[in-house]
Amino acid sequence: MRVLATLNRSPLSVVLGKGKASPVPAGWARHQFGGVRFAAPRTWHRHSQTQWATCGTGVVPGSLVLIDAVKPPLALPCPFPLPDAAALAAQPGLTAVTGEFAARSVGEHFTRCQLRHRARICLAAVTGRGGFLSGVLIFSVARPHHHPAAFFLLGLSGSGARARTIFDSMTLR
Repeated sequence: MRVLATLNRSPLSVVLGKGKASPVPAGWARHQFGGVRFAAPRTWHRHSQTQWATCGTGVVPGSLVLIDAVKPPLALPCPFPLPDAAALAAQPGLTAVTGEFAARSVGEHFTRCQLRHRARICLAAVTGRGGFLSGVLIFSVARPHHHPAAFFLLGLSGSGARARTIFDSMTLR
C-alpha cells in the first residue's frame, strides 16, 4: 500500500489538461522573447546565449535560458555519458529558442496543435514518448498560419502545477 500512495498524475497530463488557466503568482516575473510573452518564477536564474548546444534536454535546473540562435547549432555527435537515475529526473526550468537557426537547433517535428490566446501552440512529436525527453515538454508558438516565432523546452518536474502556469501564460505580443 505504501507504493500506491506515492503514485500521482503525470506532470505532462497536468500541463496539457483541460480547464481554467492557472493564474500567474504575484511574485513571478513576466518576460518577452521571440515575440512571445510568458511568466516564470522570479527566483530562476536568467541566462542568454546565441547558440544551441543540442546535447542533453536543454533545460538548466531552476533557470530561464533565452537563446537567440544567430549561430548554427553545435555539431553532433555529443559526448554522451551513460545516464543514472538522477540524470533522468525531471528538472524545473524553461528554455526559449528563437532566431535564424532556431528551427534547426530544436530539430523536432511539431504535430498536435491548438489555439490558445490567439496563438498556435504545437507539441513536438516526441511528447509523451518517455526516455531521455520524458521530463521535458517541447513546443512551438506561432501566429495562426505562420512559421513558429519561438520554440520552448519546459521542465516537467514535481506535480506539473508550476509548468502548467508557465504553459498557460504563453501569449503573442
